[in-house]
Amino acid sequence: MPTWNYVVVHVRGRGRLVDEATLRETLEDMVRHFDPTGWRFQAPEEYVRSALDSIAGFEIPIEQVEGKFKLSQNRSRTDQERVAAWLEHGDAASRAVAALMRTRF
Repeated sequence: MPTWNYVVVHVRGRGRLVDEATLRETLEDMVRHFDPTGWRFQAPEEYVRSALDSIAGFEIPIEQVEGKFKLSQNRSRTDQERVAAWLEHGDAASRAVAALMRTRF
């Protein structure tokens, strides 16, 4: 049975709730960063307050990071090159795995 190539990172820490001001700032930052249309987190205060009451904002200070990968390193160099070449014809995620494999050769 084949095992697919993968890269994974586990990050651990203790979560804690944030106050309303921090939650509001975080939401504004996220909208600014992720919304390509230029929309801003602006609405009537009553609506914003109602929305914020429905959101549990939290942060997790990082205490431990653990990474692991399987990139066909158990295979011959020829097999690794074939896998990387095949992945280079795939989607963006596949091409990223191929590029990472090539850095490991």
